[in-house]
Amino acid sequence: MVSRQCVTSFLYFPLLIPLSLDAVFLKQEEATSVLQRQRRANSIFEEIKLGSLERECMEEKCSFEEAREIYQDDERTTEFWHIYSDPNQCDSNPCQNGGTCDDQFQDYVCRCPKKYEGKNCEKVKYPCGKIPVLAKKNATATAEGRIVGGFTCPPGECPWQALIIQNQKEKCGGTLLSPEWVVTAAHCLENTPAEQLQVRLGEHAINHDEKTEQERGVTRTIIHEGYTNGEVNNDIALLRLETPVNLTDYVVPICLPEKHLAVYDLPSIKFSTVSGWGRLIDGGATSAILMRVYLPRVKTQECEKETDLNITENMFCAGDLSGTKDSCKGDSGGPHATKYKNTWYLTGITSWGKGCAVQGTYGVYTRVSKYIDWLKKHMD
Repeated sequence: MVSRQCVTSFLYFPLLIPLSLDAVFLKQEEATSVLQRQRRANSIFEEIKLGSLERECMEEKCSFEEAREIYQDDERTTEFWHIYSDPNQCDSNPCQNGGTCDDQFQDYVCRCPKKYEGKNCEKVKYPCGKIPVLAKKNATATAEGRIVGGFTCPPGECPWQALIIQNQKEKCGGTLLSPEWVVTAAHCLENTPAEQLQVRLGEHAINHDEKTEQERGVTRTIIHEGYTNGEVNNDIALLRLETPVNLTDYVVPICLPEKHLAVYDLPSIKFSTVSGWGRLIDGGATSAILMRVYLPRVKTQECEKETDLNITENMFCAGDLSGTKDSCKGDSGGPHATKYKNTWYLTGITSWGKGCAVQGTYGVYTRVSKYIDWLKKHMD
């Protein structure tokens, strides 16, 4: 006879089975979420892996000790650490102006193109308005005097000075503005075809080969459209060289100032330099040696008051009334250069005057500040 207790248990057992299955098995969605759950970083499974280099030292920053645990070898660890702790220094492309980067240990070296220098090739080797021969001597140009009976400009100390030659004969001066452009006075180019011209840079003594000279033909002359032959207003012109000159210690362009600097700052500097191979005395022979003179700038009102010269807004006067300092014939087209904060700028072009160092008169120069836009337009 089966007891009531056993029967009762038997009858209820089927009812317990569904309850037990629900408790043991999860629904499909819940089970999937468990399988897709991401492992925590540095979990026990990750630590079991054979020192994952990618995980430990690439995705995260690791220490030398952690690298040692990975390699289990001092030599291999040290080799890895040198590379790991010193990433490629050239990745940031530090070299400028076309320089080539050479990666070094915790450093880099830039191989610079010919015209550049500096750690990152950021410096122009021959910047405008600088005098390399003086920089190397750690000296300053101090010689004073006059071109008329005056003092020489030592080799390399007037590196932007150009000599314009027509049919093998020295004609005028000029100023190097860039490796392929020279500025001069328009009256120097009246009725002169470009093919008759040569421009010489790096010249000092005309009758001697000093191995510093460079001579170029001229492919184009640009005379200011406002210039009239025989007149003196807008006395400015450009020469384009057949091939660019090589910049050296003896051939360097002068700086063309920005408009604000040219109009407001440079005119306030009292003395500037004028250079050339012009006549040493009024009516005398030209110089075979490059000469220079330091001249005071004169206010236009004073210039007009003391002389009978007709000075337009495109000109300015320089010199002194004593007749001891002046430019002269043959200096035409050459530079009136002004030093500002250790850099030389072109402020004028030797243009005209009544005689040379004649008492009671000044020399007249083309005012470059009026032509900066014109120069840039044609050189660009």
